[in-house]
Amino acid sequence: MVKIKLYLIVPVAFIFISSAVLAQELVQNPAASLELKIEQPGGKHGASVAYNPGAQLYYAVIAGNAEFPLETFASDGRNLKQSQAYSDIRGLWWNAKDGALEGNLFSDGGIVSIGLTSEGYAGTGNKQIFAGADYQPKEQSVGTFDPKKKEILYYLDGAVVGYARKDGSMTDTYLMLSLPVGQESINLTTLIFTGVKGMELGVLDVVSKKVYLFSRKDGSLTGTVNLPAGTLTYEKFNFSYANGYVFLFDQENRKWVGYRIFEF
Repeated sequence: MVKIKLYLIVPVAFIFISSAVLAQELVQNPAASLELKIEQPGGKHGASVAYNPGAQLYYAVIAGNAEFPLETFASDGRNLKQSQAYSDIRGLWWNAKDGALEGNLFSDGGIVSIGLTSEGYAGTGNKQIFAGADYQPKEQSVGTFDPKKKEILYYLDGAVVGYARKDGSMTDTYLMLSLPVGQESINLTTLIFTGVKGMELGVLDVVSKKVYLFSRKDGSLTGTVNLPAGTLTYEKFNFSYANGYVFLFDQENRKWVGYRIFEF
């Protein structure tokens, strides 16, 4: 009887492990499969996309002005609410611990929490968390969030630098990325954080239209995503990540185009 029980357990464990691996399988040649269409006028640079898993909502913001669009979308891309950003937002992320949508602002604007309606839609005004220029490396930096280490991360000249979400202070995170190309080919404002083990960090090669993924541990190159040949890429902004999708902003048609790079 003991041997029978063991034989039954091993396949179950194997299936569980296999499922965990498949849940994070990298799609190296993704197709466009999701669109978030900005309905309001104002601005041309897509700043960021974030995802609220509890409410299953996407948020997308345009950089450049507090009156520029911040809009909320259903998981299938339907536009549910149009609002202004209320701050000049750059990075945007979901802080699951606090159940809050947060972002970093242009220059010395600092970090804000973004007001949500009871349905989870963005656009009720923002609350300042930190104010000042000491909470990001450059004025146009687009932040992303590592919830495990509670750090806001930024791309800086081929490296990743970190700031503590608790008090905004610089952390000891300074990680050189093993870029396969020169820094001049990389989108200079934006870093993505996927949360996928071993491929946590990502940058965009605007020349070759590739997304490079790196280990959070040592900055080594661990994955490459080949975007379709006609994908629009820009030297700054207009690049983001949320819920398994890389997003590229189409400035002419004012829409974020999503490419699923991880199978969950």
